[in-house]
Amino acid sequence: MMEVSDSKSSVGDGNRSGMQPSPRSRLLLCTLCCPWPDRPEQGLYNQEYAASLSELGVETTLFAPGFRVPLGLRTWKRLASHVARPTEYRLGGVKVLAPQVPFGFPMTLRSGALPGSVSFAASLLRRAVAGPLNEACAESQADALLLHGAHPWGAVGTEVASIRGLDTFIIEHSADDLRRAAERRPLGNVYREADAKCAGWITVSEPMRELLLRVVPNARVQVIENGARRPQELPARPADLAGKTLVFSAAHYYKRKGLERLVEAFAEVAAGREDLVLVMATDPPPALRQAMEGLGERARLLGPLSHRDVLKWMAWADLFALPSREEAFGIVYAEALCAGTPVLLSSDSGLANSLRLLRAEPAQADFDGWSVPLDEPASVADALRHATSDVESLCSMGASAQVRALERFDWSRTARHAAEFMSLGHRESP
Repeated sequence: MMEVSDSKSSVGDGNRSGMQPSPRSRLLLCTLCCPWPDRPEQGLYNQEYAASLSELGVETTLFAPGFRVPLGLRTWKRLASHVARPTEYRLGGVKVLAPQVPFGFPMTLRSGALPGSVSFAASLLRRAVAGPLNEACAESQADALLLHGAHPWGAVGTEVASIRGLDTFIIEHSADDLRRAAERRPLGNVYREADAKCAGWITVSEPMRELLLRVVPNARVQVIENGARRPQELPARPADLAGKTLVFSAAHYYKRKGLERLVEAFAEVAAGREDLVLVMATDPPPALRQAMEGLGERARLLGPLSHRDVLKWMAWADLFALPSREEAFGIVYAEALCAGTPVLLSSDSGLANSLRLLRAEPAQADFDGWSVPLDEPASVADALRHATSDVESLCSMGASAQVRALERFDWSRTARHAAEFMSLGHRESP
């Protein structure tokens, strides 16, 4: 789905202006979250974004500065991968420039909870990154910058772009940051100052667009959804799950992911049923681990999985359930649908208003899954009960949802719309 705010922009699902593609064809995507050889799945969506743009003819380089570990800490095992990370490498055909800088942007600065932390973070990043970013612009011969988040990239990105005469675009991905920006003047000022200097914003969902416009009402902003990976060669479902109705959930653990709420609801629904199994892939705190163990053979806690294994379990599952709050988009839901598995998600998720979702109703073939309100404690159990009551209908639902998802959540489609919005295209031959 494509949408644009009424101010400063035109609707863009394709190039409707009749303009020919711009000869500008090189982009530098700036992010603090990017895969590297020791962590090939961290920030994988950025690599997917860059690769798809490059395949389209927009040569995209990732600029992803890494934390320069102080000499006295370089023997610490937890920091070994940071020490070993190369400063330049390729992943999936995408060139990554990763200079080591003396700044790691810890959550205490990102949250803006400490007095002065927002301006302090912006100042630190400017001092640490401005020089390397300028060099990266020169090396990549960038025609434009795409910043992954206004906080903390806005100030330094727009400053360097202005010096070099480049357009700057910002892809805003954090619902947490935008909610704080709407409530707190220092963080709100970061967004307003970035808007005054950037050429436009990309958000990944309509709720994110609405949040951004609360902070910067006159922003030129376009909704461009993320793509999703498809499961590849899929082995047969484990024999011990034959005849079972499998509910799968996967997430890096944060309280807002709603995993405790899911386990509580599953325990209620599974009482008296031998067919239901809950499989969860996460790094649980002790209380969640204990709750899963209390379900006995009806629950399996796998721990963190590789992305490939998550996709495999999604395809095996009958339902993917993650009642998470404040998801800007939720790539996991798109991936589950592309695997042919219906989803259960919270009503405030970025995708909730654009998928075909049921409430407390049985599975229906023309729908994608179930939406659960945050303010109704029993809603997850009600949705689970209806979703798992008829596995045959659930399977038909997943098949029809998959057809829609495979067309919609396509990284090449994402790249095409992003390139058009930023007026980037093939460079003409001389």
